[in-house]
Amino acid sequence: MQPSLEAKLLYPVGLTDDLHRYISGTSVDPILLRHINEHQKLIDTIFIPQCADPRQLITSTRRRIMAGFLPEHKTCSFVEFAQMLPSLESLSIVFCGGWIGNIYDYWDKRDYVDLFQHRKVKTCELLISGYMPYTFAAAICHMFDLSTVTRLILSDCNTWLFAAVSCLPELENLTHFQFYTKDSSMYPKFSGECKDLFQRNQSLQHVYLSLSWLADIPLGPETPSGDTSYLWPLHHRLKTLALYDPINESLGDDVLETALVFLPDSSLEYICREFLGLQQFALQPPVQDLLSACQTDARTDFLLQYLEPIKLLKDLRILQLYEYPVSTVHLPRSLAGDAAAVGAHQVATRFFQGVHPHCPYLNVLVLGIGGDFFEPEFALGVNHDDRHIVQRASQHIFVKRQKTLDSGSVHVAADLVSPIRICDEFPDLDLLAYDPGYQILHRLNYQQC
Repeated sequence: MQPSLEAKLLYPVGLTDDLHRYISGTSVDPILLRHINEHQKLIDTIFIPQCADPRQLITSTRRRIMAGFLPEHKTCSFVEFAQMLPSLESLSIVFCGGWIGNIYDYWDKRDYVDLFQHRKVKTCELLISGYMPYTFAAAICHMFDLSTVTRLILSDCNTWLFAAVSCLPELENLTHFQFYTKDSSMYPKFSGECKDLFQRNQSLQHVYLSLSWLADIPLGPETPSGDTSYLWPLHHRLKTLALYDPINESLGDDVLETALVFLPDSSLEYICREFLGLQQFALQPPVQDLLSACQTDARTDFLLQYLEPIKLLKDLRILQLYEYPVSTVHLPRSLAGDAAAVGAHQVATRFFQGVHPHCPYLNVLVLGIGGDFFEPEFALGVNHDDRHIVQRASQHIFVKRQKTLDSGSVHVAADLVSPIRICDEFPDLDLLAYDPGYQILHRLNYQQC
């Protein structure tokens, strides 16, 4: 029997002689880390976002590294870490906390430039998460060889990081691009800069965007200015597209009146008509409380009618519908979960039955967002008024099942499964690894399953 993921997280040393991964969401004692380096030499993947000395994560056998940097490590300590790195398959850099004046000044002085003239950091996958001054963003081109980067992930960062990196001409070999931010300072310029990035990277096929202002950017077929959509350069080659615009309002008295307007019908029709090569697609339907325990036939009919353009995507394999992750419950809490699951199953069954003749490869439907998106009290449930409560909406994952009946007709049904089943049954589908509800460590771990 294989050890559980939890066992690997808690007891990686001595668990097995051929352990290849070490992942910890908590701080690791330097003595333990030294022991790992000495006795678990086959570990080629190490993800530790909280480490007293990130340089300890580097060995000659490491190929995938995640390192976290506290404010005191964001200047010369980071430069020393970067100088020690071998060529990697994946490098994830997490900047914890904010910054103070000396961090801004350090990167503004550019004393580091000469140190990387002949040996830049080389990695196929680069993730940068956290907040740093824009003087650091300007340093990236001097420290990293971006021509080797095929997967770029910018997460929970200022938009000036995207602005500084996306315009660099050497960043031209991307196959995957992910951008997660709640910073809205640059959204008027995003469309043009994103379009330039997509035009330059002719191998780019997978795009994941979670931006708090994405709904304000026209998708097409033409923008108000008469220009084409920022996605247009990808319309012949895009295979994965995930679009999410998180709601940033505080959860107050108007939480039940908050509605999603993204994606509108016209944008969905545009994507399904022009991006015919899509195999993985994630979007927000304009349906509030998609998985509510009080799911009605009218609500389901509206959703299925909205999704009609999906039938144009003949090669689609997986569809995820992001839902605002707070659900209104009109039943006793003990019954709400079962009722929502039944409603979700009915939606999935009707959806699969409707699209199967048009999209024969569409085998997976995901309803909702995973992870712990809100504070714990929303997962437990809070009273909104005397009639209902508000709680964390669950995620439901369904796989299409087919059975040929004696009459020769095919019966299509939906089977509720776990995320790990998707990994096992459909290893080529990685859309769930980029669910905006999960934290970085969970996303990276999912990619390794």
